[in-house]
Amino acid sequence: MPQSISHAEICYLNRLALYTREDPLKADPQEIYAYFFDLEQPAEICNRLLHYCTTAAGSGSPVEGKLASSRAVGFFQKLELLTEISYLVYAGVISIKPANEPRQPLAVLKDCFQYKSLGEWKELAESWCDCCLTGQSITDFIDAQDILLSVFNWWKLIDVSWELFSSAENNRAEEPEAYYYTKAHQREMLVA
Repeated sequence: MPQSISHAEICYLNRLALYTREDPLKADPQEIYAYFFDLEQPAEICNRLLHYCTTAAGSGSPVEGKLASSRAVGFFQKLELLTEISYLVYAGVISIKPANEPRQPLAVLKDCFQYKSLGEWKELAESWCDCCLTGQSITDFIDAQDILLSVFNWWKLIDVSWELFSSAENNRAEEPEAYYYTKAHQREMLVA
């Protein structure tokens, strides 16, 4: 597992940079998770992802109307944001201390980011969003097996993010100190 990320990978953190309005490497994962899961539970988000994916595959009519189009674009932008913060956790740039979980969140993240790079995930989200809006089929660009594996991996990413979010929220209720921190923050604390 990588312990740092390259300049090229940092350039892919555009959603985090816009969201935090500062250094994306100092993003607060709990804040990102709270934003992502603000109005929906993981099952609802996964159903929405499936809906948009079937629409992008040409099985449904394209998203029409300003409100529906805005929701689709917003959904994929939030999914990109979640993917970016998950990549930073996977890369070891941001550490999260989950409570005792039945499975290893980092192993799930490793599977996702070994299947596709951060750049490939972001490109895929943009392609699916474009196909949802235009009516062009994503199958013109991606084979069916890759579509299924991508949806499955995004479901896993959403699920493990929910576990990390819920776990940290439960830990915060028990102990007030933070359960996540960045490597930069660790260095700052050592210098102080």
